[in-house]
Amino acid sequence: MAGQSSNAMILYERPVLLNRDAHRSARLGTPAGLKFAASSNSFLLAAEECVEAMRDFPIVFVGNKGGAFTLAALLGLQTDSNLFVQADGTWLPGAYLPAFVRRYPFVLVEAQDGGDMQIAVDEACLWLDLAGHATTGERLLTDDGQNTQRMDDIAVFLMRFHRGMEESREFATCLHELGLLAPRMINVKGPRGTSSLDKFWLVDEEALRKLDAQTTKMLTDKGYMAWIHFHLASLGNVQKLADLSDHHSDSAIRPASTISNPPRPEA
Repeated sequence: MAGQSSNAMILYERPVLLNRDAHRSARLGTPAGLKFAASSNSFLLAAEECVEAMRDFPIVFVGNKGGAFTLAALLGLQTDSNLFVQADGTWLPGAYLPAFVRRYPFVLVEAQDGGDMQIAVDEACLWLDLAGHATTGERLLTDDGQNTQRMDDIAVFLMRFHRGMEESREFATCLHELGLLAPRMINVKGPRGTSSLDKFWLVDEEALRKLDAQTTKMLTDKGYMAWIHFHLASLGNVQKLADLSDHHSDSAIRPASTISNPPRPEA
């Protein structure tokens, strides 16, 4: 849909705009589980989530040289595998659940005319009945097409996440423009061979140490320095992913993980 990148729209099979007339009787049921998130190994991350996400996932930067960058949480070592979704569809107990997943099946999209953001839903969602045939579940709209309290709460959550994503892009793009991001690759050797993940970026600690006092103060004043340290601390979770992968493979052989350092692209 308009204004949404492919990364932002993963999980959504058939997103449609929520319509106050056509969907007036829509009901939202209880999710049967989180298997809808099981085939994605990373999710975009709002900057304010870093303090919680750093305890469970490697936090990385994604983007393209010359373009915008943002943050993502890495949840698996294979592109189509989320190690935090268990076989029964539940999330790994005690692990942080990213807002990207929690917002499903709703998502904010930009209006084609450049107006206010609009709410879209995935009409393929199994616990969302847009036609209102179900007799259970929470109403999203009243009989006269106004938001219910549940819909108001969803809208507030979506707007907060949207603002957080804007902060992530501003933060990550700022670091890239300062030359603080460098491409990295994770290699994991396990009982089923070697897995490699690339196309993401990490903070270059050497470049960080060489910053002048004025730039360091700017990053500190913006709160970016704290987020940088959350990111760096989170990289210890690469081994956690390796251990989870080992557990999923039902093997007693413990995989070893490393982060390699390829040459930095030209500035």
